[in-house]
Amino acid sequence: MSANGRLCSDTQRDEFILLVHQDSKSQESIRHVLVRAGYRRVVAVDTARAVVSRLQHGPYNLLITSYLLPDGDAWTLARIVRSGRFCRKSLPILVLFEGNTSQTLRAMVHEHQVHLLSTDQVHSLLKAADDCMACDPRPAVLVIEDDETSANLARDCLQHLFDVELAPGWRGRAPRLP
Repeated sequence: MSANGRLCSDTQRDEFILLVHQDSKSQESIRHVLVRAGYRRVVAVDTARAVVSRLQHGPYNLLITSYLLPDGDAWTLARIVRSGRFCRKSLPILVLFEGNTSQTLRAMVHEHQVHLLSTDQVHSLLKAADDCMACDPRPAVLVIEDDETSANLARDCLQHLFDVELAPGWRGRAPRLP
C-alpha cells in the first residue's frame, strides 16, 4: 500500500491473467486493482466465447470470471477449460459470485476444481488470485533435440501445457547421470 492507503506495487509480475465479468464496471475495477498490484498482463474480455478464443492464444496463469456471463456461465467455462481442448486442463479458475454459495457453486468447486470468491470479499482478490496460482503446479517437460529449430518448435507447441526446458548442449550425447 502506498502512503495514501491505495493499493500499488513497484514489482512487475509476469503472470498472464484472463478476466471476464458480466458487469463492465466491475470488470474494469478488478482489472485496475490487478494492474495496480503489478500484474502487467491482464486481458479483459466480455463474453464466454471471447474467453475460449483468447485461451488459444496464450499460456494464461489464471482465469477470473463472474459466475454469470452474457452468453454463458462459469460452470460451462470450467468444463471447457478442464477439457484441455483450448488450454491446459489445470488452468486455475477464480469464480466471482454474489450472495451465498449455492449447491451449484459447491458442485463446481468439487467437479472442476475452481476457487470461489464472493463479491462481498472482493477486497481479498489479490490474495485469492495468488492462492489460485500457487496451487497450480504445471507439469514440466524436458525437450532433448539435436536440431535447435526443432527444439524451439517443440517448445512453442508445448509451452501452453507445460513448463518446457530445452536440454542445453545435447547434440546427440547421452546425459551424464550422477
